[in-house]
Amino acid sequence: MSLLEIPPILPSAKPSYRLAFSDQEPSIKNPADPLWRKAESLEVASFHPRTGTHRPKTTVRLLYNTSGIFIRFDVQDCWVRSVHTRYQDPVSQDSCVEWFVEPQPEVGYYNIEANCGGTLLIGYHPPSALPTRVPEKMATEILLYTSLPLTTEPEIPTPLDWTLAYFVPFSFFGSQCPSGQTWRANFYKCGSATSHPHWASWSPIGEKLSFHQPETFGELIFEAPLSSKSPESFITP
Repeated sequence: MSLLEIPPILPSAKPSYRLAFSDQEPSIKNPADPLWRKAESLEVASFHPRTGTHRPKTTVRLLYNTSGIFIRFDVQDCWVRSVHTRYQDPVSQDSCVEWFVEPQPEVGYYNIEANCGGTLLIGYHPPSALPTRVPEKMATEILLYTSLPLTTEPEIPTPLDWTLAYFVPFSFFGSQCPSGQTWRANFYKCGSATSHPHWASWSPIGEKLSFHQPETFGELIFEAPLSSKSPESFITP
């Protein structure tokens, strides 16, 4: 077995990330927008042992304001492919980035998945019931931008950097977000039907190859706005 084939040691500690408040909206279409400098960068770098030698570098930045959350994925990729174009298609088979998030304890979590072409799959997983698909009308609340076209086929085998960003309003979750609140979440990069399948997470998922493990989620900590004039609670149920 070569060094490239040896699976990495997966750390056991669950990570945390602090979301900075921005009173201005960062551009989801312009990664060079200086407002993104307010956001710390997290890395989706815990690769499942079944991943081969292709291990793309994926970083994520998040900001929030009184209306919702801005999320930006930056991927240094290769073997890029995107063929699914309809809402709720199995986009995890393509070059894909994902955000699984539980806004409040014991209310279930959402999985928001997007391939590099911008096609979405969104589900809701209540704690004691079968998962449901989020209606497309509800998904239109999410504003999304990707630097790549809708489809990429044939696969691009050479190095390719791409960015996908979106804005999710708090109203999408139907929950409130007071300053200082903590959510639970994980971020993923995958491509299960590309020529070089890979599965990576921010918070390690262990030996089981499934992203649907809310017990492994890390923490998203909302920092309080610096201005005393900012409201303590942004939306109400």
